[in-house]
Amino acid sequence: NYDEIIFGLDFGYNNPTALVQIGIKDRACYLKELLYERKLTNSDIVARLEALNIPKYAEIYGDPAEPDKIEDIFRAGYNIKPAIKSVKSGIDFVKRLKLFSNSSNININKEVNTYKWKEDKDERLLEEPVKLYDHSMDAIRYALFTHLKDRISERDLTSFDRSLNEQTIKIYCEGYMELKYKYLQKQLTDSEYLPMIQEDLSLSKDDFRKILAYAKEMYNY
Repeated sequence: NYDEIIFGLDFGYNNPTALVQIGIKDRACYLKELLYERKLTNSDIVARLEALNIPKYAEIYGDPAEPDKIEDIFRAGYNIKPAIKSVKSGIDFVKRLKLFSNSSNININKEVNTYKWKEDKDERLLEEPVKLYDHSMDAIRYALFTHLKDRISERDLTSFDRSLNEQTIKIYCEGYMELKYKYLQKQLTDSEYLPMIQEDLSLSKDDFRKILAYAKEMYNY
């Protein structure tokens, strides 16, 4: 039983349309992949919402770049509204929440593993994600940032429990190994590249130590 349930919707046609349900309970957000499908028209999306028994009163936050699609779904009786588009602020906000996904969220989990930041010509990370395999990620950001940004204070954000579950540790560990290989190619020492990886992954010192311990155990690194 959640305190509330909201939905994020990222539109596509050649790219997938992604619908994610987010159950919020005691400051934790539980993700459920409901739709990830290409070649959907507006009427197709409405039909999918009906088939999924999405309540007409449920709050759905849609891609603000598609006002016509939002209007069509609204006219079909759904409580859909344009999300706040801000990418960087939205990502920073969502990264500080406690999110849970399960093994049935195939595309969400796949996108978490492939989500990357753009790099400049010197391979320095930019504050902008690569626009590839990010449809569920966008849907999650639309819903959480728009719905919660004015309801959760900075103080509340910093007091969130940042403990990592096993699945999240594994995902971060894979990111750590990838970044370590990149920095080793540049012949950096441990003392040089470890703080850079911690910053790249946006982890606290305690959480980063957990990732290092897991990597050492699993990969003998």
